[in-house]
Amino acid sequence: MKMRNTVKAFLLAAGVLLSLTGCQKGSFGKVGQEVRFGAISGQPETRTSYSNSNEGEKPETTDWERIDWKIGDIFRVYSSVAARSNGSHFSDYYVNSATAVGQISKAGIENNEAGGLVWGEGENDFYALFPYNGFTVAEANGEVSSATAEIPAEQTLTKANDGEYYPDMKYAYMLAVASAKAKSTVELNFYPYFTAFEFEVCSDKTMDITGFKMISNDKVSGDSATPLSGEFTATPAGTKWTVNDAPEISDENRSVTATFAPIKLTLDTGETKTNTVHFTVFAAPRDLTSITVEFTVEVDGAKETRSLFLSYAEGNKQGKTAGTPIEFAACKKHYFKGMLVPGSLWKYTFNPTLDEWINVEGVTLYI
Repeated sequence: MKMRNTVKAFLLAAGVLLSLTGCQKGSFGKVGQEVRFGAISGQPETRTSYSNSNEGEKPETTDWERIDWKIGDIFRVYSSVAARSNGSHFSDYYVNSATAVGQISKAGIENNEAGGLVWGEGENDFYALFPYNGFTVAEANGEVSSATAEIPAEQTLTKANDGEYYPDMKYAYMLAVASAKAKSTVELNFYPYFTAFEFEVCSDKTMDITGFKMISNDKVSGDSATPLSGEFTATPAGTKWTVNDAPEISDENRSVTATFAPIKLTLDTGETKTNTVHFTVFAAPRDLTSITVEFTVEVDGAKETRSLFLSYAEGNKQGKTAGTPIEFAACKKHYFKGMLVPGSLWKYTFNPTLDEWINVEGVTLYI
């Protein structure tokens, strides 16, 4: 999977649009003619990436980051009205060019197989899924009732450069839905259907980070924990899709574990903090709260665990009671800036709040 080496994603905001328009030359827009999506063959890998672009603003001062289309991306479109010449009610499309302005990444697209969807009479519905092979779709003659995908409980992070570790973007699910009568171009606005967490981490002592885990706990209200991983099901509703399934919590979906080669944090002479690393993990596209993060570290030859319940500290800017679990909105990326993993265990508290565990830069939460 191709990722930009400078990726530092900040937010997957609902409303970040990935616009797709056709680019094939010819006559379009009439019943019986192809929907403007073009034609080409091949099976390239899925390669969307974070853009690391927010129009020159610093990460701390903006609330979005664009997701860029990459040439070779493939998505699938279903329709109960439009159909291919062979009678099939879905077709795959291939990104052959990509441009970006502001929050929008536009892709020129072509058919990934011979013969794309052809306009039918009246209103034509379109259900688009990315990646094209990432979902189990419930449909009848192109009319989609739901799409199911999975966020893995174990995620392998890839080192892109010094201090940057990225997840597998094939789990960066995106969905779009549209409806139109025959016209020259159909624009599909894709929205993310996964929740992401980025951690900027350092320490006050030389150590190796050898493991990371996020754990969903039962809520303060007494309700069961919300699954972090496993399957989720989205249903088309209006101009978007919704995820309102309620799977039961289990040992299999309670957590997300990231695996990677040991990450070394080195404290240089005269410094108070080590080098900084960034890594990102994906979670289910649901509102999440009561989360514990757990780092496995090796310090002075001994393996130890550092656990932190993600709650508000005393005097927080949000006006929350100290110890209140932080709530994380679905389908966004939440960025923790300057999280300091301590070199020694805490002496006075078992569940420290965020301000006791990070440096003075604080935590930046885009919610």
